[in-house]
Amino acid sequence: MPSPTPPRSSPQELRPWPLRVVAAVCVLVGAAFFAGSVYLALVGGSWYFAIAGILMLVAGVHLWRGQRAGAWGYGLVLVGSAVWAVWEAGWHFWPLFSRLFVLGGIGMLVALVVPTRPGTARALRRSLSRSCWL
Repeated sequence: MPSPTPPRSSPQELRPWPLRVVAAVCVLVGAAFFAGSVYLALVGGSWYFAIAGILMLVAGVHLWRGQRAGAWGYGLVLVGSAVWAVWEAGWHFWPLFSRLFVLGGIGMLVALVVPTRPGTARALRRSLSRSCWL
């Protein structure tokens, strides 16, 4: 009697849960940024948070799928937010802190969970082995 083969895991099952949690946080915060920015823009405020919210939503979806583009997209939001915050508030600590604290905290989480993507360790070993022989 042939031994039964174990069921194959789908790629969705291989995604680590911390990556999924951070992706969900990105989507939720991005949706909140977008919703809040529409009201802010209607009363004469900046449209920046609408753009940042949409980019965070897109980055969260890519992270959920385990794609590297999610980390790059979030990095774009973080750098853009830092530039915008300095442009709007100058180099004063508290205004910068209030504009960048949450985004920086989520950015640290993204940086911590991106290496848990499936295939990341294999790609890192491959690139290190190539660089050692150059």
